[in-house]
Formats: sequence, C-alpha cells, structure tokens
Amino acid sequence: MAQFYLELKTLRESRGISIEELESRTKINIRYLRAIEKGEFDVMEMPYLRLFLRAYAEEIGGDSTNALEQLDSFTGTVKKKPIPMVQEDTTDDIPGYPSKDTTEKNKPSFQTDQKLRQDIIKGSVLLLIFIFAIVIFRSIFTEKSSVQLDPKMTINSNIETAIITESKITAQYQAVSSSNAMLDVDPPFFVSIQSQRNMSFLHSFDGGTSQTITLFAGVNKILPAFIESGNILFPNSLGVTTLINGVSPGLIEDQEYPVRIEIISTPPSVKITHYAPSFN
Repeated sequence: MAQFYLELKTLRESRGISIEELESRTKINIRYLRAIEKGEFDVMEMPYLRLFLRAYAEEIGGDSTNALEQLDSFTGTVKKKPIPMVQEDTTDDIPGYPSKDTTEKNKPSFQTDQKLRQDIIKGSVLLLIFIFAIVIFRSIFTEKSSVQLDPKMTINSNIETAIITESKITAQYQAVSSSNAMLDVDPPFFVSIQSQRNMSFLHSFDGGTSQTITLFAGVNKILPAFIESGNILFPNSLGVTTLINGVSPGLIEDQEYPVRIEIISTPPSVKITHYAPSFN
C-alpha cells in the first residue's frame, strides 16, 4: 500500500497545484509542506503537524479526516481496543450434570436469607463510614476557615485569581519597559501557554474582540491559530511559559505585574511590554 503522504502529493500534482501556490493558500511554511509530502513528521510537534496536515488535505480537495486517521496509524498513536473474551458455560451440555437453572432452583432458601443479612450489614458499615467522613471533612474545613491568612499569602492568591482588563491597565498601570525581537517563524502563528498557577488572561487575534481565558496550573493551552496579529495580556508573568510556533520569544521578565505580548506577521516579530502600578 502506498504511503498516504505520497498519495496526497500525487493528488496535489493531479489538481495542478504547485507547492508554492499551496503555501500561499494555507500560509504554511513551504518547508513544512515538503516535510509532509516526504513523511518527515519529526520536524514539527504533533499538534502543529495535525493542523498543517488537515489544512493541506482540505486545500487540495482531499479527505482530511482520512488523512489524520492514516497519520495516527503511521505514527503508531492508534491503539486497538482488546476484544473482551466471553467464557461460555458448557456444563449444561454434559449428560448427568445439573444445569445452572436447576442448581439455582435447588439452593436452600436459608442461603438467600443469609445473603440478604450480609447485604444489610455491608450497607450499614458503608453508611457509618460515609457519616464519619462527613464529620471529619467538616472539622477540617472549619479549622482551615478559622486560620488567619498571612498578608503575603493573600497577595499571592489575588495575583493568581485576578482578572486583568484593558480599562484596569489604563487606570492603574503604566508601561515601564518595552522590547522588540524578530521571529524566525512564519504565519500562521500557534501560541502555547503554560503556567505554574491558576490565572486568567486576555487575548485577541487578527483584530477580533478580546476574550478572557482561564488557565489552570500545569495545563498546556494552545490558542487558536492566527495570521496577521495577536495581542495577549497577562495579569503577571510568574511561572508563565509562552511559545510561538514552538519557539520561546524570550524578553519576558518574571514579575507579579501585567505583561503584554504583541505578535505581527509583517515582518514576523514580537513586542513585549512590562507594566507597573502608576501610583497616580
């Protein structure tokens, strides 16, 4: 069976679509398109590979769903579910051996009463355990509620749960530093964010409306792809890791005040702005 990526290349060529034209349509770097057609899938991370492959297949009129399934099969990410084995009871076919129905009917009634008593005892024990667990939980919760938090702990908690807005930036903060750097990547841009603590941040792409996203500690969040521009505003940068197409933009200081990341495509570059309280 021919490799599926060779079939995609053959389909593209049969449609009269050049690799350069496909790059212009999908905004995917030609290096990645050629890697897909050669089956060199280790040049990019799996989330980007799946996005690029889907866009490639749809643009040339292929079946993107089938292409992704074949990719999973090719890379060995599809696991077959084990077929459950059913053990047949063949004792009914042995002459002279009592059938299951007959055995059940011949069981003494006292066994049924004994099983009922055992079930009642088990249920009573589980109920007592449940009531005991509730008592312990309420005791712990009450004890924690009565403890006065240290002021520093309260500040850190506010940093984790604070929601930043553009109006708050204007009213309470001022830009204290700004850095620019060129990006060695091409659009579309894929931004992945991971934080060591829970936080909420703002983002807007390609001139769209700003949206608030809640990020949970330790979870890697990949934002929707964009082409022209992106604007991300963090309430702080403590323990935050940001990658653009798998590359770190650098220039981000670890601070408890807001940080803004602005990405543009012409030329591909990033601007990092750090804020501090204005104290007006």
